Amino acid sequence: MDYSNPLFRYPRYLARRSGLLRVLEKVSNRPSLGGGEERFSKAIFEQISAGDVVWDVGANLGYYTTRFADAVGSAGTVVAFEPYEPIFLLLTNAVGGRKNVELVHCALGDADGHAPFYSSPASGQNYNIFYLGAPKTESRLPVSQVSVMKGDTFRLAHTGLSPTCVKIDVEGFEYEVLLGMTESLKSSQLRSLFIEVHFTLLKERGVPDAPRKIVALLRANGFRTRWTGPCHLVASR
Repeated sequence: MDYSNPLFRYPRYLARRSGLLRVLEKVSNRPSLGGGEERFSKAIFEQISAGDVVWDVGANLGYYTTRFADAVGSAGTVVAFEPYEPIFLLLTNAVGGRKNVELVHCALGDADGHAPFYSSPASGQNYNIFYLGAPKTESRLPVSQVSVMKGDTFRLAHTGLSPTCVKIDVEGFEYEVLLGMTESLKSSQLRSLFIEVHFTLLKERGVPDAPRKIVALLRANGFRTRWTGPCHLVASR
């Protein structure tokens, strides 16, 4: 099936822009899973084992964070990255003091520093981080500054938290996250990545070729890649 066809992505795009998906997530503390996301979720948990170190990049309200914590058990660790303060507080409450979860109040990107966080007034939900410069459209308004760190920087500072698996859902900045993990991608300890690729948001940002670059970067580092749905990429080795 050709998941690159925009027809597969358009309904999800409408739901996201209308705020429906985020409303569902806030009410239920879990993403609204369609067929593609169900396959994506299944692929994730097929590859996570007890004792793993899992990075949840763009942890949001913690649906995956808490499930990862259950999967890795007391011998493993989940590192949950969430930059936006109100969501980070909700994430903290959702985690409920689990000892095998490390909460990190920052975004991952391709540079260390700070960046404006933008809100979409169409949904009232804050979900886009623009690491460099002004937003590409006037429909998004800056609401705060957030901390940004390269994954490699975090890994060097926390050698015991080098990831075995990484889940990335960062609303159109997937490639920047990976560029900030160039050394981590070379590590033999890292065996799997699970990435939600936001084709429409990447196109809006003026980087429609980012999905191709993501796949090329992963393959160059020895990962096999496969699409489990219209916007869900699994890389493993």
